[in-house]
Amino acid sequence: MQKSIFKRYLSITMVIVILSFVMLGSVMMIFFWTVLASGEAGIAAAECQLHL
Repeated sequence: MQKSIFKRYLSITMVIVILSFVMLGSVMMIFFWTVLASGEAGIAAAECQLHL
């Protein structure tokens, strides 16, 4: 039985959306990992406490 055009395009769109979330999440995790590893997060947190 042949798939309808709607189901085919829906599945392609869902795959694209899921892949984009995975790629965005990976980039964000790499970025935050480098920020936390460099110690800049601790410096920024200390500066925020000074302003409060």
